[in-house]
Amino acid sequence: MNGPLPSNAVKRVVRARFGLIGACYEQALGKYGTPFDGRVTVKFVVDASGTSTMIEDGGSDVPAGEMVPCVLAQFEKLSFSKPVGKVATVVYPVVFEASR
Repeated sequence: MNGPLPSNAVKRVVRARFGLIGACYEQALGKYGTPFDGRVTVKFVVDASGTSTMIEDGGSDVPAGEMVPCVLAQFEKLSFSKPVGKVATVVYPVVFEASR
């Protein structure tokens, strides 16, 4: 993360949405057929009002590629505290692990 937004604040907001982010995995699992491990890395900007903007894939490696847009869509709905400066750029990895 670059910029004046504490990482624990980002984690708290993202974790509050984990249920819906996890639903992206479940949806992909239904299409993919077998459990899989992978990471969706989300790069986004938190603007001066605390809104997440400019959301993009920051280098994901999940085998079910259709999962990436689903996860990115969840980040579009996040609101953060206002950054100390004008904006904060965040790179946030969401790790998915198949049940062992």
